[in-house]
Amino acid sequence: MAEFDGAVPTPHANEPQAPSAITGPAIDEIGLVKDDGYEWLEWPQGSGGWYYRTAQSRAPWEKWG
Repeated sequence: MAEFDGAVPTPHANEPQAPSAITGPAIDEIGLVKDDGYEWLEWPQGSGGWYYRTAQSRAPWEKWG
């Protein structure tokens, strides 16, 4: 059996990488539909970060601002 030398392998540039963290709300999150025709969601709740999408579209959320 080979001895561990402490070296950590580094990914190659052409290998796909998994996302390191969730960057926005899931598509199945439900926001508040406003008169402007968009659905709004504060995510994470209480953070002051707002996301929007066309009302009832189930489209991916877009970051506001």
